[in-house]
Amino acid sequence: MTGPVPAATDGAASPPPAPAGGGGPPLSAVVAGFVAVLVGFTSSVAIVFQAAAALGATPAQTASWIWALGLGMGLTSLGLSLKYRMPVLTAWSTPGAALLVTAGAGVPMAEAVGAFVADLHRSHGVDVRLGVGVDGLLADGDRVRGVSLADG
Repeated sequence: MTGPVPAATDGAASPPPAPAGGGGPPLSAVVAGFVAVLVGFTSSVAIVFQAAAALGATPAQTASWIWALGLGMGLTSLGLSLKYRMPVLTAWSTPGAALLVTAGAGVPMAEAVGAFVADLHRSHGVDVRLGVGVDGLLADGDRVRGVSLADG
């Protein structure tokens, strides 16, 4: 008999050999994920550019939108994939972006952002009043708990 002699063991089974490549996802899965992200992003980005143009966004504002969307989709995809230990891909709403193109026509960017912020606050129970003077802030220690308005 030739070859190496196995080392003496105490009867315990040896662990299986480590998979080649460190046990990460196969290259084909990584490439498939990249292609899915690339196709999903590029298929709708033109609509986002049109929505930004319809709202009169500057090139810097448009770049900020695209950057925020890309970062948001990337972080949520990564977080959900890690949490569920399976590939999860998040994407923006193409119909929502298309709605911005038509609904945003003729609306200045500042008004569109203001409407979004006001609606976001209303959806969380805040009573948003516009065009009313502020008399003062109602504080509770170091926290603001309300606003005193000029019209009561």
